[in-house]
Amino acid sequence: ALTNPALLAATSPVDDGTLGWRRLADAVDANAYHDLIDDSTDACFQRLVENTSCCLDREMAPGVQGRPVERDATAWKCDPALCWDWVLGQRGADMLWTPRGATCESPKVLYIHGGGFYYGSPQSYGYPQFASKLAAQIGAIVLVPDYPLVPIGNHSTALAAVRQALAWLARYGDGCSTGSAPLFVAGDSAGGGLALSLVLDLAANPSDNDPKLSGAVLLSPWTNMRCDTPDYYFNAFRTIDAASGANITDAPPASVGDIIFQDPPLAARKSCRENAAEILGDPKLAADPIASPMFAGRANFAEGGIPPLLFVVGGAEVILGESVVPARKAAWYGVDVTLDVFPGMWHVFP
Repeated sequence: ALTNPALLAATSPVDDGTLGWRRLADAVDANAYHDLIDDSTDACFQRLVENTSCCLDREMAPGVQGRPVERDATAWKCDPALCWDWVLGQRGADMLWTPRGATCESPKVLYIHGGGFYYGSPQSYGYPQFASKLAAQIGAIVLVPDYPLVPIGNHSTALAAVRQALAWLARYGDGCSTGSAPLFVAGDSAGGGLALSLVLDLAANPSDNDPKLSGAVLLSPWTNMRCDTPDYYFNAFRTIDAASGANITDAPPASVGDIIFQDPPLAARKSCRENAAEILGDPKLAADPIASPMFAGRANFAEGGIPPLLFVVGGAEVILGESVVPARKAAWYGVDVTLDVFPGMWHVFP
């Protein structure tokens, strides 16, 4: 879905009985892009170029109660000798966020944090603020699970952990036993990819006690464990000297591409593949349709059991294609899919 009205109009099918598309140049003038980047977005962009951790939200939503949840058999230890994350020691407690006025009919969201499977927790990296605001704005009960990070865990153990968390949320998350409230799964980056893995795993390996999902929301999901999406090159971060070759002497350099992942393409792919190998534990899983959902196809999408999917991704991301490709394939095989690409925006920008 194109969120800019001018772009949406420009890429609508021609009303002439054909499948052709209007040429963008014929339908959009030079001012059509003026509202894509506002002053606040530009300010965030410049700050993120200098420090990608600069701008985490610090404000909690009023009227939302957060409490830790310790479920059976979920404890794990983030040993400083092994663990990359800075939240060390005993781990495994989820965070449950309940908005004022929530009832047994309020929607429930399992939100899976990102961090590349090496970092992140329900209580760090801005996730308490994000989860509290998500709960407040949509009136949902939100559970953020603390799945075991690599190298204590791997993709398989993380998938099992979030599947168990989803079952708990469906049954007990609101203190009710009816299980009739709408149930969603969501996540960002590695958590977004894990959320899609969860959707596919529930469809491929169902059990009698599985809850029914109403939908999935995937923010900049990492879905290709082979790390070979062409956008690693197309959207590579680079700095352009605006004054070079022009009659401009005081123009500052311009930064373009993915401002969150600033490594050159070959270095970025090498690092990604090394991490993916440890996360998966088996190189054969790099193209597995559940562990690496960009490779899901007819057998995964066309047999039913897949809820509506919403992909939200920045147009400048090196993993842009990791939303576009699975979204198009899922839609081709009959899944209700919405793909929102936000031009110029960076990884997990919401």
